[in-house]
Amino acid sequence: MTGPFPSVSLLFLIWTPCYFLLYSPRPLAGIADSPRSSVDQDERLNLLSNSIGRQNHLSIQIGSELDLHHDLLEDTDQAMDRTTARLSTAKRRLDKVASDAKKYGGSSFDYTVCRC
Repeated sequence: MTGPFPSVSLLFLIWTPCYFLLYSPRPLAGIADSPRSSVDQDERLNLLSNSIGRQNHLSIQIGSELDLHHDLLEDTDQAMDRTTARLSTAKRRLDKVASDAKKYGGSSFDYTVCRC
């Protein structure tokens, strides 16, 4: 497969936090295999390796952070379930008190429950 340049099969642009790396699976036209190009390739591969290592480290940190937030959300969900149950119990008790007040007479009893 030929890219926009006839002598280049594939070009990859690799982003790192400080700079861009240009990587080609085979040498560009006019660049001979020499000890210098081998050193350049080794340097670029080291930079790529370091970049991948940083991304791996960041992905592990993000995964740990997501696990922590998941646990916090589960705790919040359980607390909301307990609060809903307690509010339901309180409402039933208030309904009974209001019903008994109407049934047995006495002063009128009125209350308001916020339904959120």
